Amino acid sequence: MECLRVKLYTPTGIFKNPLSIKGIEIYPLPPYSTIIGLIYRAMGRKWNGEYFQISIQGDYQAIYRDYVWFKKYNFKDKELGKLPLQIPILYNLWLLIHIRASEELLNEIENGLKEPKELLFLSGGEYPVKVEEVKMVKCFEKRLSEEETVTLNYNAYIPKEFKEKISSSGTGEGILFSLSYFYKNSQKPKTYSWIDVYYLQKGTEICGSLILDEDNNPVFLTEPTTEELKKSEGEEYVRFYAGNWLMASACVGVLKVLENAGEDIKKYVDERTLKIPKDLWENQN
Repeated sequence: MECLRVKLYTPTGIFKNPLSIKGIEIYPLPPYSTIIGLIYRAMGRKWNGEYFQISIQGDYQAIYRDYVWFKKYNFKDKELGKLPLQIPILYNLWLLIHIRASEELLNEIENGLKEPKELLFLSGGEYPVKVEEVKMVKCFEKRLSEEETVTLNYNAYIPKEFKEKISSSGTGEGILFSLSYFYKNSQKPKTYSWIDVYYLQKGTEICGSLILDEDNNPVFLTEPTTEELKKSEGEEYVRFYAGNWLMASACVGVLKVLENAGEDIKKYVDERTLKIPKDLWENQN
């Protein structure tokens, strides 16, 4: 198979988790919807309902904290207020992206990224994105035994269905996230389809049924058809996982908001998973 490999660099990155309480939680890499948005800005047009596969990997030099203005509407006084809020920021972020699509769409994406129609940026637009490489590469499937492991050179999002086909060691099974993907409805109010992925850190050794590019970089593509998207759209819940203390704290905060709104919060908790009906979640946001 042939994929478009893209390497990006940006000085800083802030990818806020929508479950965050006052912005304290960020994703370690941009979600799929953020990269999709960047691609369409580069092509200079809006999304027209086409789907393609994406693999997202990346690394950053450090995480530091800085203050940003947090805006919040005060319903009592009927005014928009703001306060300084300290949030974590990724410093010196490099991204390795692989894209698989139809030949026509892949060529359009390639041309757009080589000659963007507008300034490209991630996470708010404070700093531009530098496109360091746009290259067509050959990718192939290969099954590796436990004696033939590949070591991740980048942190990576691995779709849940893909993760079930491989084994990993070194940093455990990874952190489970639910990430925004393509639009489910591109008209206002906009809603997304969501997919489950595992986040594995660089240095993790993996084996099993893998996809590698011509430079031996592993590629973790999302599902190849729209069937999974249609399936996810029919699901009843948006799910969040208390995989670490920050996510657990955020889940508690969301449950408190629902409880104050008169909801029976017990029905939304399933062990370490917070399951919120999609209609309720979209109305809250």
